[in-house]
Amino acid sequence: MSHTSSRLLELLSLLQGRRDWPGEELAERLEVSGRTIRRDIERLRALGYPVESLTGPTGGYRLRAGRPPPPPARRAGERLPGGAGPPQPPAGPPDRAARHRPARRRRPARPAPPAPRQGSPPPGSAGAGA
Repeated sequence: MSHTSSRLLELLSLLQGRRDWPGEELAERLEVSGRTIRRDIERLRALGYPVESLTGPTGGYRLRAGRPPPPPARRAGERLPGGAGPPQPPAGPPDRAARHRPARRRRPARPAPPAPRQGSPPPGSAGAGA
């Protein structure tokens, strides 16, 4: 994971853990400048996270309550922790033979055997000539 991505995740975690964060305190916590915090906040907003700016002598940021943040984006083949989510195809290069192999056809279900006719002896019983 790139440095920026890990910093965004850490910033998001901080915003979720406390109601209001002064911008200077976030910058100190993440060991970056105030300008970097502003850019990272804009990145979170672009990803759909409802981050509000606070006015006042110190300024700051808040993750707006009421609407859950969007789920984390996943690349193809990634799974959520605990194996949740839809099953994914196995990772790795595709099997060359599988590309050239025809798709298997499903055979139709066999029809049920015909019902016995009325008036005929049940199967396994002695015939009429005995």
